Amino acid sequence: MSVVVLILSYPAFVWFAFEIRWSTWLTKLYQKTERKIKTVESV
Repeated sequence: MSVVVLILSYPAFVWFAFEIRWSTWLTKLYQKTERKIKTVESV
């Protein structure tokens, strides 16, 4: 039973870890772009 749960939860775990990395990368990218936009607006 636990092996089946492990096999089923493994893709979910991988996706979860990938999602965290992807969202942090997107947040960093967004913050960088936001800073550039603010700098352009202030000039």
